[in-house]
Amino acid sequence: MARGTQSITKRTAARPRSHSTPRRPGQPLSDAEQRRYAESLIGSATGMRAGDCVVIDTPGGEPEAVSLAVSLAEAAYRRGASEVIVATSGPTAQLLRQSGVPAHDAAGSEAWAEAAHAPERHCLITVNDGEATGDPMRHLEQLIDDDHLPWSMVYAPSLAVARAAYDEVLAREGADAAVRAYAVDLLRFSRCGPDDPPGAWETHVQALHARSRHLNGLDLEAIQIEDPDNGTDLRVGLLETSAFSPCEWATKDGRRFGCNIPSEEIFCSPDPAQCEGTLSISRPITMTLGPEQAADLALSDATVVISALQGRMKGGALTREGFGASVPALRRAGLEAEEINDIVWGLLDVDAGSLRPGELALVPSDGRIGSSERVFGVTNLDENAGLHLALGLSYRAGMAAGHEDDPRRNRSGVHQDLTLGTPGMRVSGISRDGTRSVLMENGCWTI
Repeated sequence: MARGTQSITKRTAARPRSHSTPRRPGQPLSDAEQRRYAESLIGSATGMRAGDCVVIDTPGGEPEAVSLAVSLAEAAYRRGASEVIVATSGPTAQLLRQSGVPAHDAAGSEAWAEAAHAPERHCLITVNDGEATGDPMRHLEQLIDDDHLPWSMVYAPSLAVARAAYDEVLAREGADAAVRAYAVDLLRFSRCGPDDPPGAWETHVQALHARSRHLNGLDLEAIQIEDPDNGTDLRVGLLETSAFSPCEWATKDGRRFGCNIPSEEIFCSPDPAQCEGTLSISRPITMTLGPEQAADLALSDATVVISALQGRMKGGALTREGFGASVPALRRAGLEAEEINDIVWGLLDVDAGSLRPGELALVPSDGRIGSSERVFGVTNLDENAGLHLALGLSYRAGMAAGHEDDPRRNRSGVHQDLTLGTPGMRVSGISRDGTRSVLMENGCWTI
């Protein structure tokens, strides 16, 4: 569906709102909760400066995402934004109008073209409501990867996620209660809960920075990941230019932004030529079939859930040795195990770097997301419940300062996260002098 853009002007966006009213039926967050959430996200996520234009994408178009987009727009104007553009689909434009925010329709490509023309004056936010799985900023991928344009993924409570992750609440109390439960958790994950003091997110990020500095001081040559119960026994090599960092990045002109909120990880860009051993995912992942492939299989949705995947890394790359995947939708379509394996392999094996590591993220299983013991079906949330390895593209932010363009960095055109972490996992760091340090035990930090 073609996206449109709704431009919310500074003159018309400010309107009286009550921030002390209780939560209304069908509204996941009270006005006060949503305002605080939006203020925190704009302050922590965007890297926005006074006079900037903020582009907000709501690819799923759920009402909760539109509501959060409006609150984000208002928060941005309070911080001095010159303009906010909400890029969205046609039906959502009507929801925006019903919210009382004046808007006009325009071609969706105009928002991306404007940001591409003047990245130094733009910030991008995607509101994930669990309905859209593609990269909504794909038109600007090069500017984002080259650290010219800040881009953040944030989350709106929605029934799409609550239906899967809070099914017991849904069955017992209904849809509104399930979405409310998800909303409360999102606030807690993002350090905006009732028990979180002002500045809690910034305090959390500073703790992640401190842990990153500690790891970088160990002069690590490799990370050893062991989880015999889950079938993962993996050694991931690091470049001497690899460096751990939290999901707070910076553009080349110095704007710091949170690329994924909430986040519990510290990550690095490992050596794509050095990875050996076995792996097995601990949480489902989603991948998208080509339209013709989905049509041939009579699938109504080209995005499929891979509930299990295991394989062996050898010489830095995932191999067909021991490779296997479970995809319920393909099994229901009548495919045999080997046919399913072939399809999943084809989705992974797309270019020279797509089977090689591009990111290694250390995440505690007892963090706020992991300790919820829920599977959200949203990659950027589920990957923050435990350690994950991504195949494909590596990020400049995972390299030491001054070495972001190391030619050895994985330059694949894809990035596929595989969550491996479990409460039984041990993670060790191997320094270049041979010293071995236990970094995580039973899925929890020891440092």
